[in-house]
Formats: sequence, structure tokens, C-alpha cells
Amino acid sequence: MTAQVPSREALALKPGQPVNFGPDSVASGTLALVGKDIDPRTDTVVVRVSLPPGAGILPGQFLNIRIAAEERRERLAVPIESLVTENGRSEIAVVEGDRAAKRPVTAGLRDRGLVEVDGEGLKEGMTVVTVGAYGLPKESRIRIVGR
Repeated sequence: MTAQVPSREALALKPGQPVNFGPDSVASGTLALVGKDIDPRTDTVVVRVSLPPGAGILPGQFLNIRIAAEERRERLAVPIESLVTENGRSEIAVVEGDRAAKRPVTAGLRDRGLVEVDGEGLKEGMTVVTVGAYGLPKESRIRIVGR
């Protein structure tokens, strides 16, 4: 089976890594080959995945695949919608009482709608702004809806 992977993500891939298929990991395989050429139209690299016999994948079937290039434990992650990146700087808006204040962060790995973040004063359990994060000024009053 072949697939295209964004070139910046392909840098971390190596043959032998496990590959899961479908949103519910209906089958698994192994990364067999990582192409060396970047398609200039799509900025992707071709990868080949080997499937075990009887994996239940049909020829021509379209699937989502997940290749775990790296795993980091004990890291904070926020919904990707909460990350605002402008002019090479990333920040999130942290809610404290009835106010939201932007805090600079360093973004890391992204997976399944989450992005790893690191920044001064961030801790597990903090509430972050996800809707309208781009439009917020540096600090503003907010009203939380739909928790």
C-alpha cells in the first residue's frame, strides 16, 4: 500500500515503524519504505506500508493511516484551534476567572486535533480559548459558554 505524507513529517519516519489503519485502528502494518523525493506540487513524500496477510484491507480502498513517528510522555497538549501563530510566534489564550490572557508557547507534535505546547506558567487543567482565539487582543474579558 502507498500513501503520501507531508514532507516535514516524513523527516521523522523510518522503515520498520508501526502503522495503524482507520480511525479505530482496524488493522496495523509496518512502514516498509520512505521515499526520498518531494513532490513539489503537493509537498509530500511517498511511503509504502506492508500489510500482514488477512488484514481485511481491500485493493483500491481509501484509508486514513497513523504513523507514530515519536511519542512524548508527560507533555501538555491543547486543541489545535487554540494555537495562534503569527509572524513565527505561537501563543494560546489562557482563561483566568473572567479574563483571557495570551501566553507565548512553543508548539510541538500534533496529533488527532491536539498540539503539544510548552510555556512558562502553563499547567495541566488550565482552560484555554478555542473559539475565536485569533481575534482576541492580548488580554480581554470573556464569558464562558458550553463547558
